[in-house]
Amino acid sequence: MRVMLDTNVLISAGIFPGKRTTDLTLRIANECTIVLSGQVIDELQAVVAFKFPDKKPVLKRFP
Repeated sequence: MRVMLDTNVLISAGIFPGKRTTDLTLRIANECTIVLSGQVIDELQAVVAFKFPDKKPVLKRFP
């Protein structure tokens, strides 16, 4: 199954990882194919740069 994650989920998983978010993200990654559009990646980069500039290194996880 392919699953598309939106910007909010990626920010929650990458910047504010909690046990529930981490467990869900790992389960999705292990059981599904994660699909990310260029638009979601662009939005993620813009939001992180604007709201969480100190967390920019987290973005290296995405192409």
